[in-house]
Amino acid sequence: MHVTVEIVHYLKSILDMPWGPTILEQFQLVNRYTTDESEYYGPYITLLADLFPHTDHYQVAPQFKGPVAPGSIDFTVIYIVMKRKVPVLFIKVKLYAHLQDIAKREKADNQMRDRFRELGSPNLPIPKLYGISAMGTCFSVYEYTKETNRVAPSSIPRDPDTVNDVAPQARWKYELLEADGEAKFRSIVTEVKAIAQAIGKCKLFPRLFWLPMLIAISELWFRDRLRCDICLTITQFRREDVGLSIWSQAASLYVLVI
Repeated sequence: MHVTVEIVHYLKSILDMPWGPTILEQFQLVNRYTTDESEYYGPYITLLADLFPHTDHYQVAPQFKGPVAPGSIDFTVIYIVMKRKVPVLFIKVKLYAHLQDIAKREKADNQMRDRFRELGSPNLPIPKLYGISAMGTCFSVYEYTKETNRVAPSSIPRDPDTVNDVAPQARWKYELLEADGEAKFRSIVTEVKAIAQAIGKCKLFPRLFWLPMLIAISELWFRDRLRCDICLTITQFRREDVGLSIWSQAASLYVLVI
């Protein structure tokens, strides 16, 4: 019992550890009221790469979405954390100033739900997918549950008669650089990694791996024994007797097993 308590305290101490000084420095060097969203890209990439190292089979990939409205320059950038090509978490970064704008919050909320539609398909091999909407260092947590096919928090519909707030500012209640916000972020990372354990490994499956080599050797053997060019015969054999489907299968050297 005493050992168990010590383990719990040890794990809690890990979760309570502050961000590393170099990570904090990168965020602190950004002017909170900057109008250049890209200033936050580097710090968030550094943070995600530190929490999801490639040695654990994770990859942090930026994804750029062009403007929807003609003439708009509002590009959307999200960072997708994947494990063996399976998305396990994504983060969308916007300016801190957007937090005070009711229309910008609505747009951010809609963009998060659009990403869940793209990533949280029925074929998703994990039971839950987390998304984080960050405005500066303030963030809101979204989650998609595969079993219910629902996204939380629930969407707030627009009122046809009044300008209602469909994405309340209170949703972005966590501050990444404060203790509570860091604890929340780390708890999400811990749960994401626990979920990601169900993701299998990429295995080499040599399906028909020998077939192209066998046919190449056959060509050489026939040419040597019969002293004539029978490439046409071999080609006919490939197309008619073996069938094109075998050639398409022979190209499938790897199979992703999940």
